Amino acid sequence: MKKVTVMLAIATILLGVNNIQLNSIVRVKDENIKIIEIDNNRLTQQLENSNIELVKYKNIVNSFNDINVKSNYYVYYDIPLNINEQEYMQDLCNQNDLSYELVLAVVELESGYNKNLLSPTNDGGLFQINLGYADFYAQLANLENYDVYNFEDSCRMGIAGLKYYKNYWIEQGVTDEETLYFYILNSYNMGVNGYISYIRMTNQLSRSYDRLVSNYKFELEQSNID
Repeated sequence: MKKVTVMLAIATILLGVNNIQLNSIVRVKDENIKIIEIDNNRLTQQLENSNIELVKYKNIVNSFNDINVKSNYYVYYDIPLNINEQEYMQDLCNQNDLSYELVLAVVELESGYNKNLLSPTNDGGLFQINLGYADFYAQLANLENYDVYNFEDSCRMGIAGLKYYKNYWIEQGVTDEETLYFYILNSYNMGVNGYISYIRMTNQLSRSYDRLVSNYKFELEQSNID
């Protein structure tokens, strides 16, 4: 009887020890699981942050690529026109197969980039469209409503006028580039009939107008050379 009691007591003690060890093991496992969960959460957060930073980086890189592409497409000059205005004018020049620098030189001579200029000869706006012929230039530019003092309208009308004179003289058989250059500019300045009269009277193609435009054009092109 005593042996049985002693054995039961020992068994009880051993079971108690085993329970304590088992509880300790369970607690350690629980703590390890919590640590793993914390580490996993931290890692997940780090990955999310990394992905966010990666997206930001890609966006920045793409924006720089866009700027580089844009810079390669457009040319910017130190003139009294903002970036959007220069890009707008360049797009029109490209669409009409006209030199951007040539058009800028015309604007420099005509108005000095003054969009609100009205001359004593009744010419208005950036391209100094004569108000008596404004409807004609608006028609060339496909404008139903227009304002010669509006930047975009003036650009469309002036560039359409230069393109008109270019096409007109090509149709008349003027194909030599240098000769065509004189005809386009001087016709824009004084009209077709006025320029023909000048040629007949002087037997000259060049005038002070085209020479001044050429000088401005040269200065612009030189300013863009690194």
